[in-house]
Amino acid sequence: MRVAETGIAFRVYEGPTDFVGAGSVTLPTISNMMQTISGAGIAGEYESAIIGQTQAMNLQIAFPLLNSVPLILMEQRAHNIELRPVNQERVNRGMPELARMKHLFVCQPSELAGGTVAPAAKNDSTVSFSVTRWQAFENGREILLIDKLNFIYRVNGTDYMRELRRGLGMS
Repeated sequence: MRVAETGIAFRVYEGPTDFVGAGSVTLPTISNMMQTISGAGIAGEYESAIIGQTQAMNLQIAFPLLNSVPLILMEQRAHNIELRPVNQERVNRGMPELARMKHLFVCQPSELAGGTVAPAAKNDSTVSFSVTRWQAFENGREILLIDKLNFIYRVNGTDYMRELRRGLGMS
């Protein structure tokens, strides 16, 4: 049995630059695009997930202060953001173990919330990004790859869009 206990620490990078001071990161939500199905032979209707198609994914990085780091992230270009959290897990009721995660994002800035300026206080600025590629690893093993521009939706080694790419002549 494996029990996820807590996140211990994380670092955020863009390419070789370490973004020291990031307060927190909100990972994207993966929402499958759905189609409502109804008609002859169906009692009412149901929703069917369209294979490999997701709604827009958004990443948010919160900073304690509005300084050059969040402002540089607003450059209108593709950003390669790397998030490296380390988590604590307990396996088979033994001692806690570390799980190394890595999330790689290709994204474009969509919004800067500057926060509030007050004496002796953080102002909690947030940069939001529109994500076109999200790849996640756990202890070096890929567990997720969603690449909207290359028609890839791979979870735990299963490539759900392989046949679609072949049908499109992209294989």
